[in-house]
Amino acid sequence: MSINLENVSYVYMPGTPFERQALKNVSLEIPEGRITAIAGHTGSGKSTLIQQLNGLLKPSDGVVEVDGININEDTVTARMAKRLVGMVFQYAEHQLFEETVEKDIAFGPRNMGLSEEEIQARVREAMNFVNLDYDTYAKRSPFQLSGGQMRRAAIAGIIAMKPKYLVLDEPVAGLDPRGREDLLRKIKALHDKQGITIIFISHNMEDIARLADKVIIMKQGELLLEGAPEEVFEESEVILSAGLMAPKMSLIIESLKTAGMDIEGSAYTIQKGVSLIQDALRRKEKCLQK
Repeated sequence: MSINLENVSYVYMPGTPFERQALKNVSLEIPEGRITAIAGHTGSGKSTLIQQLNGLLKPSDGVVEVDGININEDTVTARMAKRLVGMVFQYAEHQLFEETVEKDIAFGPRNMGLSEEEIQARVREAMNFVNLDYDTYAKRSPFQLSGGQMRRAAIAGIIAMKPKYLVLDEPVAGLDPRGREDLLRKIKALHDKQGITIIFISHNMEDIARLADKVIIMKQGELLLEGAPEEVFEESEVILSAGLMAPKMSLIIESLKTAGMDIEGSAYTIQKGVSLIQDALRRKEKCLQK
């Protein structure tokens, strides 16, 4: 199954002097069980796009389907399909509002009508996953946590609802390097260990190269590029036209090829790039020895 958008357009404040079209005839598939990254410059429509995925915004035109169900129909199945998509906004700590961390994480599961026993189990599991010790933090106010801890608590509240699809808007924005690295590892582990489909927005192409199975590039409300990372990052000029830059390693490999180095293939991660450069140097050494 998957999330599918078909000819989706969205207009803010239609019929007013402030009318603005944020999405223009976007059609794409977000596959189940994968990590999909969405990138674009400010104003590209990426945040408007993800808010279509669970019905926070309803398309001006077009259809959004989650596992084959049109989520914008007024039906029980549509409402159930929306629950499959969990959303964590940029600066997720702003989503926190309860008196304690435990109550905040329990809010979603409680609204789902789960038993108190199941709610407590989910709270503990979610806190454990994001490395917030239950005994230490459960009864503490979420507003007494550090920035990174608040971000993790907000993510735990969504994880506790066990969504099939998890949408993250700039999940590491504003975090220090250690907090950033820790959260990126948690996102990858969430996908690998629990099989949750991840959709995340980022302007950092190194993070995208590290995590994503599929990359979507937006520009001025339109879908500019989509595909596997190795396909998308080959289009460095197109990416540049969207106000972004391909991962630094892919640009280094391109520059070395242009300079005459016999590099076979392409790379967008440091590990793969170093391997290709080492292979090229070995081939050159063998040629010189002949």
